[in-house]
Amino acid sequence: MSSETHSLVSLFSQMFAPLCYHCQTNIVDEIFITLDDPDLGKRTYHEQHFFCAECGDPFVPPGAGSRSFSGDGTFKA
Repeated sequence: MSSETHSLVSLFSQMFAPLCYHCQTNIVDEIFITLDDPDLGKRTYHEQHFFCAECGDPFVPPGAGSRSFSGDGTFKA
């Protein structure tokens, strides 16, 4: 990748990529966590930054694959 292409990709991610709620940096990874809660609002996280604030354990184990959760608590694999 040329330096000009790299600069354009970097600029694009700074302008349009979502920010991680935990570290406040742009998320350019293919896999990330998105929440849309009526009380908390919309939040996005790097996969490794989506963890229990009390104990630090991740909610989604690394390498667990693609999963989606609906707002009513049901799980779809």
